[in-house]
Parts: sequence; structure tokens; C-alpha cells
Amino acid sequence: MLSRVYAVHQRGVEQMKAVIVEVKGRSAAVLYDDGQIAEVRNQNYTIGQVIEIKEFIKRKRRFIPIAAAAAVLMLMFSTGAYAYYTPYSYVSLDVNPSIEYSLNRFDRVLKVTGVNDDGKEIVKELSLERLGNKKIDEAIALTIKQIEEEGFFEGNLEGGIVISTSAKDLKRSERLAADLQENAEKAVAKENVEVEAYAVGLERVLKAHELGVTPGKLNLVEKLRDSAEDSDMVDMEEWLDKPVKEIMYEIKMNREKNKLDSPPDDPSESKAKPEPRVDADMEKEKNEEKNVEKNKEKNVEKNVEKNKEKNEEKNKEKNEEDNNQKGKPENLNKHDDENQGEDELKAQKEKDSDKKNQTSKGSN
Repeated sequence: MLSRVYAVHQRGVEQMKAVIVEVKGRSAAVLYDDGQIAEVRNQNYTIGQVIEIKEFIKRKRRFIPIAAAAAVLMLMFSTGAYAYYTPYSYVSLDVNPSIEYSLNRFDRVLKVTGVNDDGKEIVKELSLERLGNKKIDEAIALTIKQIEEEGFFEGNLEGGIVISTSAKDLKRSERLAADLQENAEKAVAKENVEVEAYAVGLERVLKAHELGVTPGKLNLVEKLRDSAEDSDMVDMEEWLDKPVKEIMYEIKMNREKNKLDSPPDDPSESKAKPEPRVDADMEKEKNEEKNVEKNKEKNVEKNVEKNKEKNEEKNKEKNEEDNNQKGKPENLNKHDDENQGEDELKAQKEKDSDKKNQTSKGSN
């Protein structure tokens, strides 16, 4: 049974938000906005769920130190609490503000960081209190709304958003990128805003951090470099500081100039939703996995063929031995038949000779 942490206030009722961090039978442990941990009745809660609790306020809040310490220790060493507070995946969002989100395995926001000056201002406006413990799709929607209110999508150029995701599970990262791309497109009020999403590997995240940018921004600028007629003319450092919409616009101009984009045969193809992109590092990891699986299949096939040949050789040798064993009795029987025939012939000759002798005696 989890220890209770009682909070006593001045008279009245207070509405408080809390996050479910542990579920055990009929009880659940919650973490309040102010950091207090308490036990509540479990109403089919799930870990990570945000609930609102009404508390009666009687006088200034007091804590029972021993019970509180016991509850905290129990939660810290429980599987649920550990899983909830352990960073599991990473998401970044770029417009010109660049923002990073650290998530737990339930896709809830643990930490929000502004990567550049604009990003820090946006995070300051939103604050972790508004984004913390929210599902990442809700956090992205709130962030986009704030960025839009700040006027970052205004101007002659089409707006742009780049999202990158990273997790130990590559498939999970790809699914998250696809989901966030769809949610971001719905969250944008303006129609002329393009959204791209990438699933990236850990190496790409570390490389981006060394440059002081997000992996999504790094991927986009590398895409610009690859689209240029002369890639050496692209100043990576300069473009990493530019807004996403300017980078996207330059990529389109390069493609038109180099005729890299050909018009689709079917007009409906131009309206097709773009698939979330996978960066080179992740593509390499996926290819390595495929090669491992392919080699396994080849080895299995080789072993099957080898065993088949061995079995065929064994069966052939066994059949030859069986035939030899069968052949020996036949030869013996044949030899016995020949001996028996010779004996019968000899007996018949003797019989005929005796009969001839008797006939001769009778004549005499």
C-alpha cells in the first residue's frame, strides 16, 4: 500500500492537475503540479494520464516528512515511476525558432529546450508548466500556435516546418514522425505552410548538437546542398542560421533550375501526402538489418541443402548395403540348388546302373 501524503490548506476548494505515475490495484500514485506525491483511488487510470483533482482547503499545507519520504522512495524504485521519468525518445521542431522535446516511453514531454534565440523566446512564452507531461502531439500543436501568433509564418514566402524524431526503436521513430507530420499539418491555420518530418538516428542527433542546431535543420540544409548545381558554393554555417521557409524556397528553386522535379503523369500524385523522410544514418542501420536477415536466410538455405545431400548419400549407402545383404542369400540358395541337382543326377545314374546290372543277371 502506498503511503499517503496529506495536504491541508486554508478553507475552500482548490482544483489541481496531477499526473498518474504509478498504478497498483485499487490505488494510484499521482504527482501534483507543485511536486507533491499522493495516493488516490484508481479509476482505471493509466501511467502518464493527466487528471484534475479537487481538494478541500482548511489551512496552510503541511507535510508528514516520514510518509512523504517513504512514498517518494517507493515511487522512485517502482517500475512505473522509473519508466515515466526516463527519457526514451527525442523530437525537434524548426520554423525559425528551433525547439527540442525530451519524451518518455509514453510520448509525454519531460523537458523542452530552445535551441536558438527565437526558440528560447517561444519556450519562455509557453513554459514547461503548459507543455510538461503533455502528449507530444499536443505540445507540438501548442508550439505551432504560439509560433504562428508570433508572426513567423508571415511574409511572401511559403511557410515551413521541419520535425525530426529519434528513438532506439527505428520503427517507432518512423511512426512518430508520420503521426507528428499529420498533426502539425492540422495544427497550422494557414494553408501555405509545408511540413516535413524525418526519422533520424542517434549519430545524426549528436552531429547536430555539435553544430548547435537540430537534426531536422541539419537534414534540410544538407538537402539544399545536394540540390545545388555546385554544392561547394553552399555555405552550410550560413544556411543553418536561416529560417526553414527560406531554405525550402531555395531547394525548390535549385530543383527547378536543374530540372530535378519532373511533373507527375497523374495529377492526383501531386496532391499525395509526402512520406516522412529517413536520414542517411537511419537508412544505413535499416540496410544493415536487412543484410543480417538476408545472410541468415542464406545460411539456413545452405544448411538445408547440405543436410539434404548428406541424407541422400546416407540413404544411397544404406540401399547399397541392403541390396548386398539381399544378394548373398540368393547366391547361397542358387549354389544349394545346383548341389542338390547334382546329387539327384548322381543318384539317378546309380539307380539306372543297378537296374541295368539286375537285367544282365536275369538274362544270364
